[in-house]
Amino acid sequence: MRRTLRLCLALTLSCFTTASAQFAYGIGGSGAESETEIAPGPAGSVYVSSTVASGTISVDDANGSATATFTGSQGSLVVRYSSAGVREMVLPLSSSGSLNIVDLEADNVGGFYVLGSFSGTVNMDPLGSGSFNETSSNGGANTDLFWAWYTSTGQLRQVTRVPGLIFPTAIAFTTAGAVVVGGEFYGTVDFDPGPSTTNLVDPAFGGSGFVALYNNAGGLVRAGALVSQSSGQVTVLDIDVDTSVLPNVFHVGGRFTGNTDFDIGAGSAVVGGGSSDGFVARYGFNLGLLGVATISGAGSQKAVNSVAHDGAGGTYAGGGFIGTADFGGSVLLTAQGTSDGYLVHYDNTSTILSAEQIGGTATGPIEDTVYNVYRDAAGNVYASGSFRGTVDFDFGPGTVQRTSSSAISHFAAKYSSSGVLLSVTTKGNNMGLSEARGAIENTAGGAFIVGRFQGAPTFKSSSSTTIPNRGNFDLFVLSTDPSGALPAELTAFDAISEGADVLLSWATASETDNAGFAVELNLDVAGERGASSEWTEVGFVEGAGTVKSPRAYGFRVADLPAGTHRFRLKQVDFDGAFEYSPIVEATVVPTDASLAVYPQPAVGSATVVVELPRRQQVEVQVYDLLGRLVETLHAGEAGPAMRFQTRGSLPAGVYVVRLDGETGSVSQRMVLMR
Repeated sequence: MRRTLRLCLALTLSCFTTASAQFAYGIGGSGAESETEIAPGPAGSVYVSSTVASGTISVDDANGSATATFTGSQGSLVVRYSSAGVREMVLPLSSSGSLNIVDLEADNVGGFYVLGSFSGTVNMDPLGSGSFNETSSNGGANTDLFWAWYTSTGQLRQVTRVPGLIFPTAIAFTTAGAVVVGGEFYGTVDFDPGPSTTNLVDPAFGGSGFVALYNNAGGLVRAGALVSQSSGQVTVLDIDVDTSVLPNVFHVGGRFTGNTDFDIGAGSAVVGGGSSDGFVARYGFNLGLLGVATISGAGSQKAVNSVAHDGAGGTYAGGGFIGTADFGGSVLLTAQGTSDGYLVHYDNTSTILSAEQIGGTATGPIEDTVYNVYRDAAGNVYASGSFRGTVDFDFGPGTVQRTSSSAISHFAAKYSSSGVLLSVTTKGNNMGLSEARGAIENTAGGAFIVGRFQGAPTFKSSSSTTIPNRGNFDLFVLSTDPSGALPAELTAFDAISEGADVLLSWATASETDNAGFAVELNLDVAGERGASSEWTEVGFVEGAGTVKSPRAYGFRVADLPAGTHRFRLKQVDFDGAFEYSPIVEATVVPTDASLAVYPQPAVGSATVVVELPRRQQVEVQVYDLLGRLVETLHAGEAGPAMRFQTRGSLPAGVYVVRLDGETGSVSQRMVLMR
């Protein structure tokens, strides 16, 4: 049920959904699968690529599993699923050495491109009528860049190989039938695969970025380098092409250190950089620089992982940062925990329009990060990645919190062009972690999502509930449908105080597999609200299971102390999956003065809690059994709730704590031990 919790917020006049799964399948073997990419296919289908370990790999769908065997240290595959989750194609690329696909891109005729690197010998056309073997340079001993173009059924159309010390990262398709490729290289590399020579030079051998444009026959059109002027490192991490503009505009994102020249033509545009700063640059079809924006700051790891054009010449970018990041235009964001993800938008002059963070207060070695940004034809933006703890995915005044149910969980959030949250899908595993590495739209109005996981995650769908984990890391392919079955459409959640009680009420429009709601309380004691980790379950209300009609619920939390208390619902499915609701608050005001002493008996000193119906002049004093005053805890104005600590020097014995105020007097026995 938690996959489809929908909250319609009257205050923000917006409605978002937590999407349920149409299907959820796994790809994996006994080893660790890593890189995974996603691209739209023909007729509402989706392409998914993956780097896999040596051995037998299973590719699941509704009809069971297909297998492919890989030799060498690692290989890669591309799978096409129909909109209904039927496996339509499996393209295995296995090398005698290693082969790693790092990016996947759709063409405009239903086919696709892959970009990667390989060593040894590989048949680049295993689904064709014959074989087409490629051997890397130095007799197969070196690792070379390659990009290949395939039909929708996996037959090879073109393959291009470039030798050298190159680490490719991104490929994008242009309307001219050309492709633009980016990444990082070291030393001197000839990016022309033909008889001509086009050398790019990394002068300090510290790593320089590159952008290379090839025609549909594999010939080099032009190439340029992004070079650090201070022996730093520059890496192109992603490229997106705005094909609505002629000639096309290339949107490039990545990271850099030190002073870097972003003009890869004959000119110069040097920008200063710190430690692993991020950049978003725009280039014309001739690779002339149109503009650049940088993400800097005292913290580290501000790299731009992914970019997407906005259809108006501007750029969306996503990544992660530690500490405080400066996105330009005096827009600063500070990570709430160890790190936060971000989604930033620049216009067609590289001026910042907005910067939003996605992250919580959790700390640890694994970071909150946006791995992928995608824009659909309607202008909606998808941000996908991973998070820890509790995160608010709503960029507006509302609150849409999701809590990871493991060390790290994946997310895929969909926003309108104005930044309004439209849907969010999150999932934690029973153990280990899950990370979303890409999300695009599907024909049902939801999203295809790909990522990797450990453990055995459970997704609610008509065809599968649990994805098997066959090794260390496996891959998941998920299709969501926010307009389909809605396991929980929560339309209201309120808290009203009635004396010392709080009455909670909530309503759902429909439910699927809803076991019920655990009611959780975060107690406010003497005006000192507890931390978020101090939530306590105070009751459980059974759900309606699966219904398509509205349901109303209520629960009374009785005998609460004075203060402002917080409440939330933990909605639980029959399979044990759960998700938290937004938090509501209610204030309890005492009708009479009250006094509490704890713990009893106390060792050394005790805590005294005073609750008053209003602020007033009071005395809080401690007497021994002979009626002698031994300590004054407070004399003056107090209320409505305060706490005091007796001094630790009082000898062991029995005492009386007395409260005298304008609204009455009350006494409480206190026992101290040594």
